Amino acid sequence: SIVFYLQYSQDKENIKISGYYVEIISLLQSDEKRALEELSKLKRYNHEGYNILSDIIVAKINLKNGNKDRSIEVINSLIEKKIKNPLFNKLITYYKAQILLELNVKEDLEKIISELLSFGGNWALLGHEIRGHYHFKNGDYNLAFKDFTKITNEQIVSSSLKIRAKEMLESIIIFNKSAN
Repeated sequence: SIVFYLQYSQDKENIKISGYYVEIISLLQSDEKRALEELSKLKRYNHEGYNILSDIIVAKINLKNGNKDRSIEVINSLIEKKIKNPLFNKLITYYKAQILLELNVKEDLEKIISELLSFGGNWALLGHEIRGHYHFKNGDYNLAFKDFTKITNEQIVSSSLKIRAKEMLESIIIFNKSAN
């Protein structure tokens, strides 16, 4: 009976933390600064999953607001923790790739994209998307076209990723025409 009580207490605590997290996420739309403060407070609960997700959100917000150094610092600190959950590691790798794309650091970006490609499935396709954006950003439209075409030709691709890839292919065609 004590085991059931402990499990009940743990479940109740997880529900409380989940509710708090959802409230914080909804705050991101209206009051980003307060959401960041609440994400910091959330760490008191010492829930590994929510701490990781909170750090990823902090990194994304910093990137969005132009604080690229802080963004990469947060992601690198997650990588240094050597998290055992493979899904979280893939997510962290993906966001690091986004930050490196923004920083336009070719060598580091190539390494992290190789990692995404090695995951296979949709993770690999996200790697192609990021690499395609890198090539597009740097004016190599032929290589960008190959990456985005790879995405649109895949059977397993999510509809949102396929739509984004098709939009980029259209942009590449427009940019190629205007360049010639």
